[in-house]
Amino acid sequence: MVLRVRYKKTKIPIGNFMTTSIKSIQADVSVKEAATIMYENHIPSLLVEERDYIIGIVTYGNIALGLTVYDDKPTSQIREIMSSPVISMTSDSSILDAVELMLAKKIHKLPVIDNGKP
Repeated sequence: MVLRVRYKKTKIPIGNFMTTSIKSIQADVSVKEAATIMYENHIPSLLVEERDYIIGIVTYGNIALGLTVYDDKPTSQIREIMSSPVISMTSDSSILDAVELMLAKKIHKLPVIDNGKP
């Protein structure tokens, strides 16, 4: 027996659920410095900026992978290991759309960006 569930898409905006204390770093920051910032602030990711634009995101996973790949590991720039382009949504997008996007793209972090700013 197959159970089919119909649901009505919710219009509750993701802005109601998002974290507002977001940290970002510049793209030329070292991997070691980014890891230190994440550790000291107890956060799993940082947005990466260049010339006031969000150009990427770096997570513990990026750092772990980067430390195993690059010869000059701790001093490599974060731009070398970040995920880019950033997959994001605006704060008025629905929470259901956000979940569907995260599942479809297989991502765990979804920055909420309005007018180019997190």
